[in-house]
Amino acid sequence: MRMCCKRWLRRSTEPSLEPSELPRDDDWPLIRYIIDDPVYRARYRTHLAAFIEGVFNQATTDALIDEFEALISPWVSGVDGELPGFTHLSSPGSYQNGMSRLREHMRDRRLVLAQFMAGSS
Repeated sequence: MRMCCKRWLRRSTEPSLEPSELPRDDDWPLIRYIIDDPVYRARYRTHLAAFIEGVFNQATTDALIDEFEALISPWVSGVDGELPGFTHLSSPGSYQNGMSRLREHMRDRRLVLAQFMAGSS
């Protein structure tokens, strides 16, 4: 595991993933410099807007989640699904709960990015 990941995992509290509230420490130096520099910040915002409107828009992410859920689902639950004693699932419904949480997480991240884009110049 990379050293920065080990340090992050040892933290007692998780750092904010809000782009405007990134920590000012050695674990986040590059992104912090980019956001603090007005020229790079403008370029970062341009690329971030393209990312939000492109691959991270709701229709695209929902379609990807649906596609991979359909691909994986038969091998997780049902006749060909995982067997008791040979699974990482805590309950029969935990896979579907995980898919719901993934969709919710993606919506939350889009909201955070939209707030960042609306509140920063």
